[in-house]
Amino acid sequence: MHDEIPLGRIAGFSVKVHWSVLVILWLFTWSLATTLPGAVKGYAPVAYWLAGAGGAAVLLASLLAHELAHAIVARRCGVPVENVTLWLFGGVTTLGGEAKTPKAAFRIAFAGPATSLALSATFGTLAVALAVIRTPPIVVSVAWWLAGSICCWACSICCRAHRWTAAGWSGPISGAVTATSCAPESARRGPDAWWRSS
Repeated sequence: MHDEIPLGRIAGFSVKVHWSVLVILWLFTWSLATTLPGAVKGYAPVAYWLAGAGGAAVLLASLLAHELAHAIVARRCGVPVENVTLWLFGGVTTLGGEAKTPKAAFRIAFAGPATSLALSATFGTLAVALAVIRTPPIVVSVAWWLAGSICCWACSICCRAHRWTAAGWSGPISGAVTATSCAPESARRGPDAWWRSS
């Protein structure tokens, strides 16, 4: 567990970040910063990189919201939650037990994707509103990117969710490889400990 950095508690849950999050943060920053110039021209290079970093940070925050949704519903269903960890391929909500009923399991499983879809709709609406009030195009583009990325990711999770494991980055990262030895220890405890959608 030495590879994980405690961030404190959010909504009563212990939140940690694995060092590998830096990899995905850089990947999204670089991807957005290098594709934005083709969509919105006329900005200085530093503006694209700042937009990329901001978009990547918000995307990571949306992942945290996704995992916290799993944790909150699990707690409401009487399932203890040990911690929430962000890492290279997404997030891990480590549970201390299993849902008592199929209905509870379903609610826990889809709380995350439902939250992500709601966030996607929010960013889409925000993008439209920002365009109407003539916000700088680079900001509007980042909002659309967030809406699309979060939506694709959430939909892929809904289609493939099938057992307790970690929520992956299967939407935003096309063709991402499966978890390797760099995964946090909590992500290697087996299907009874965490939710996976890959």
